[in-house]
Order: sequence, then C-alpha cells, then structure tokens
Amino acid sequence: MQPRPSDTYVSSDSPRGARPVAAPLDASAPKPPVRESMPWRRWGAIAALCLVVFLVALWQSSHDLHTSPFHPDESRWVNRAAYLEELRHPLSSFWQDRYLVRAQPPFGSYMIGLGLMLQGQDLATNGPWDFQYGFENAITWNVSHGNMPTFDNLIAARQWNMVLGALTCVFLVLIVGMMVNWVGGAIAGLTMAIHPLHIYLSTLAVSDAMFTTFVAFAVFSAVLLARKPTWARSVLLAVALGMGAATKLSPLFIAAGWSGYALILFLDPWLRSRARLGRFWSLLSRKELGTERRLGWRLLAQVGLVGTFFILVYPFLWPDPIGRIRIIFAFRRYEMNNQAGFWPQAAIHGPIEALERTWQNLQDRTSSSERIFIWLGELISRDWSGYSVDLYLAVPGLAVLLYLAWKNGLASPQMLGMIAIVAQSILILGALGVDFNRYYEPLVFTTAAGVGVLGGWLVELIWGVAWFSSRRRASNSAVISQSTTGGTRPV
Repeated sequence: MQPRPSDTYVSSDSPRGARPVAAPLDASAPKPPVRESMPWRRWGAIAALCLVVFLVALWQSSHDLHTSPFHPDESRWVNRAAYLEELRHPLSSFWQDRYLVRAQPPFGSYMIGLGLMLQGQDLATNGPWDFQYGFENAITWNVSHGNMPTFDNLIAARQWNMVLGALTCVFLVLIVGMMVNWVGGAIAGLTMAIHPLHIYLSTLAVSDAMFTTFVAFAVFSAVLLARKPTWARSVLLAVALGMGAATKLSPLFIAAGWSGYALILFLDPWLRSRARLGRFWSLLSRKELGTERRLGWRLLAQVGLVGTFFILVYPFLWPDPIGRIRIIFAFRRYEMNNQAGFWPQAAIHGPIEALERTWQNLQDRTSSSERIFIWLGELISRDWSGYSVDLYLAVPGLAVLLYLAWKNGLASPQMLGMIAIVAQSILILGALGVDFNRYYEPLVFTTAAGVGVLGGWLVELIWGVAWFSSRRRASNSAVISQSTTGGTRPV
C-alpha cells in the first residue's frame, strides 16, 4: 500500500498555476544551527585584517622614531630596565622602601627590560635623570653624570613601545569586531593607528603607550570571558588587569569593580522574580543568556586573582602588602599634587575641568580626523587643517555601545566591553590632576573605540536597510510575475 500523500501534494501533471506556494517559515521557530563550511577562511580574514592594521600602525610610528624629541622621563624608564634583573633577587636590599621603588609599580620597567633583552641590549644602562639639574632644555649636568641613555638603548626602548602601540590597535580591531562587526573593528584600529598623540607616545621610551596596551588587553579579555565564561579566560582577564595594575595602579579598582558586578549577576534571577521590582529590573536587564551565574563566579574571583598577581610581581610589597600599598597610593597623590603645584598652568581642578581639557586635547589639538582632512585637502590642493570630528563621532559611538550593552543583556560581550572601557575612562578622568598629554593616551583608546562602534553600527544599519529593500523589491516582482502568468497568491 502506498502512503497517503499530504494535503498539499500536487501531482507533477498538475498545471503550474494550480501548484501552491509554500507558506513562509515562522520567524520565531527555532532554526537548525548553521555550520560554517570553511571557518578557517573567516579566521584567516580576521588575522589578515589584524596584520594590516598592525603594519599600518608600525608604518605611522616609524617616521617619528628618530624625530620625537627626547623626554627626560625616558632616562628613568630605560634606567629601570634593570628591575627585570633584580626580580631574580626579590629579597635583596634593592626592594627596600626608597624613592624610585616606591614611585612607580615595576611591571612597566620589566617590560622595558624585556624589550631591551629581545633586541640584544644589556639591562645595565644609564643612571636616573635628576630633575633638580634641568629638564630637556638643560641636559649638561645629567649627560656629564651618565644619566642620558645611549642611542642604542633609547632607540631599542622606543622600538619596543612602537610594537606595543601597534598591538593596542590590533586589540581594538578584535574588541570592536566582537562587540559590533569587523568593519567597526577596522575603523577603530586605524583611528588609533593614525592618531598623532598615540604615534608620539608610541615613539617615546615611557610607559603610557604600554599601559594603554594593557588596558586594551583587559577589555579584550573581558569580552572573551563574556563570550565563553571559563576559568582559563578568567585567569587571562586577571593577568591583563594585573599587568596594568602593576604599571599604573588604576586597574586595581577595575578588578574590585568586576567582583562587585558579579553580585549583580548573582542577584539577577531573584530581582526578576520580585513582583514590583521585577518589572523595573526587567527594563534594565533585558535578556537572560544562561551564563550569568558562571560568569559571576569568574568575575567574583578577579579581586583576589589580580591582587595576588600585583603582590607577586612587586617584591617591595612583600613585607607588608596592605601598608605598603597605602604608601604607594599616598605617594602617587603627592606626586600629582606636586606636579600641579610646579606647573600651575597645567593644574586641573575637578572632573568638569578634566572633561574640558580632554576635549581640548583630543578634539582641538590632536585628532585622527584632522589628519584625514589634511590628506583629502592635499588631493585637491586645499588646506583643510584645523577640522576635526573625532569626539563628535566617539561620543555617539559610546552611546550606541551603551544601547548595544543594554539590548544584549548583563552577561553579554557588549556589556562587559562597555563597562571595561567606560570604567577605565572614568578612573582616569577622576584622577587627572595635571594636564600632561601622556595621561590622555588611554582616552585616545576610548575615542577610537567609540568611533569604531559608530562606524560599524552605521554600516550594519545601512546594509540592513539595503538588504530589506532588495528583498522587498524581489518579493513584489515575484507577485507581479505570478499574477501575469495566472499563478495563485498564497493565503
């Protein structure tokens, strides 16, 4: 016996016009997973994009490698390359409480030492610059006392920073690419690569470009952790934050913030279950991803993991970790106040003025968009210098990132990436006591991320509108074609 045909069965002998058109699929119905036939092509394209951005960043910085004016702080950072050697003797008298050991956490010095070693340079370098006897315009005393780095050591340290600065641009590609799309990632990475302040600081042997690399590494690690909450990725985030904290301290507060955010993730199901509070909370926590609890445990561990890393790499803290951490923070406050007193014209009084100075530095004085306008103007023999739109693009971009974070849920990559970027920026603005251009480098990273998010989101929006319009035109054409051939319209 032959099986009974379905109700919609039509014989092949039936006239064409009598054949029913298949009903459209329900958009809410679950769809089978789509396996990418050649994932290596996608990963290869991403790797190629990262390589291009990395090379562009190196190309942009290489021109200024030998022309960036010497800064006396370079002397101190090259001098502290010896810290990497002293790390082999963590209980020696070298790590006693003294000015240079207390003044700066040591991880940036370790990295400078590593860069010199990789280029075949010795860790025994020059003496530390003594500012009592002059700055960059009065160098005779310091040069005669062996405090000026040799040419080879200075260039090696600058080249190492160039590589780290280019790596920051690659991290931006990956961060924005995973949060929005790869077009946005490319825009973000290239925006950072051509920014004048980034180029300048990447060609100095100081720690500011390096610290921004650690900030980017931490944001990247947070996004990775949200995509797949594993303990390995949690440790990766802790290492990234620890490297930043052992360079510039502020990521210690980020680590504490992540542990606090874990409590919000734990409370999310309970808050949703409350009668009145639940309705309000559901407006903030839009989507449950099912990873909240696992992610919460891995974020809760951050304060302990980062604190442990920070103490382990800083032997000065070992005799009294809590007491000496207090000494470090008190000394950093003293240094910032001392700088503001020594350069009163650069002093910043409060967060409002910090925002104003940031706008002046990243919108009016240095910007990626001004360089683009200058290049475009040269093509048509026009002078378009002085035009800049960086922050006019970055601020809406950060607003879009906030929207994407809210839309995708508390445990989403967009949420963790947004929190990591915004929290570090707020910490810098809150602690900014003096208007030195090197302190704005992490905010250049934030600006580039905002520009990339906006660019990627607009491209996706335009592409979606174009795709919808083309599908609609195709659908209308099909209906007209069926009508003219006598076909039946679906019910």
